[in-house]
Amino acid sequence: MLVPVYNRAGMLAECLMSIRRQDTGLVVQVLVVDDGSTDASADVAARSGADVLRLPANSGLATARNTGLQAAEAPWVAFLDSDDWWSPDHLSTLWAARDGVALVATSALTVLAGRRRVVGSPFPWRIELRRPSDVLRPENVIAASAAMVRRDVALDAGAFALRPYCEDLDLWVRLLSRAHGRVLPRLTVGYRSHEGQMSHEQAMGTEFTRLVSDLRSSGLLTADSTRPFATIDAWDARPGSGTVGWLARQVRPGRIEPMQLTRLLASRAAQRQRWRLQPGAARRLQQPPAVAPAPAAPTSRRA
Repeated sequence: MLVPVYNRAGMLAECLMSIRRQDTGLVVQVLVVDDGSTDASADVAARSGADVLRLPANSGLATARNTGLQAAEAPWVAFLDSDDWWSPDHLSTLWAARDGVALVATSALTVLAGRRRVVGSPFPWRIELRRPSDVLRPENVIAASAAMVRRDVALDAGAFALRPYCEDLDLWVRLLSRAHGRVLPRLTVGYRSHEGQMSHEQAMGTEFTRLVSDLRSSGLLTADSTRPFATIDAWDARPGSGTVGWLARQVRPGRIEPMQLTRLLASRAAQRQRWRLQPGAARRLQQPPAVAPAPAAPTSRRA
């Protein structure tokens, strides 16, 4: 298990607690890569029993993950960001579904401003990823904290690119050019939305556009496979009262077929609302596992 961390001692304790609660009988290595933290993150990790690698300075999420990926001893590596958490059945669910693929992921639940949504399969069944573009329909369907990869294939694909954002999506696409993947509908990951989170940065959208352009230039994605991204962006930016006109403009020749547009928007809506099919799991994943406070140090008293 690979957990990169930078100055998140409080959240890290909850993250590692969720690892300790896993119901699998597997012997696992928990590897925490401290990316130059100036708080007690490394100490929290060490007290939990994890193996800790300390980088001398903050080098970024991709570098921290790559350091851990190189150092990992197991053939499979599951990722968990320090601000997220797993349900107790996460690892056992991944492990049972790994055959025949090099990338397997469950689905994650995120809650932002009281609104819940799923990052994962838009459907109540698993989806097979046979082409690089499959991970991007209707949008990125793999949260990093939900994924497990075959270490050798991930390294052969070049590991995480040193990008400021979207480094995980970049790897999924390159990995799927070499092997198949699988996304499970089961909700097993709590994906924390909070102020300061990388995915809330406006720059992420710019980096995503740059990534898609780079992947098209490299031949891993085609113009047809990337057309849905522009459609999704246009849908999000449409005027609230202009839905009918917007739909009519999208189905003009050379844009997108009506049936393809219908499937795209239906799958995206399903991804937003699918948590309703697993209300118990969604309810449990809304909050991280409780961590008992550290015992107070004993005080001495004069007689």
